[in-house]
Amino acid sequence: MADPAAAVADTHALVFHAAGGHGLGRSAAALFARSERRDAIVYVPAPAAVPRTRSRALRANSSLAMPTSWR
Repeated sequence: MADPAAAVADTHALVFHAAGGHGLGRSAAALFARSERRDAIVYVPAPAAVPRTRSRALRANSSLAMPTSWR
């Protein structure tokens, strides 16, 4: 089976990725890496998840910027 070109990420995967990728599985880490090269798409299910993800990422000493329009 070919690697997917898109996936939906849950809050935990976003936090793990924002914190440097520790805790992600091999396939998830590869998909996030591909998305950063713009070779794949990672969908976030709802804007409501972003503030929660950002607050968790900030506690993990990461930088996850949130667009001002979402504040």
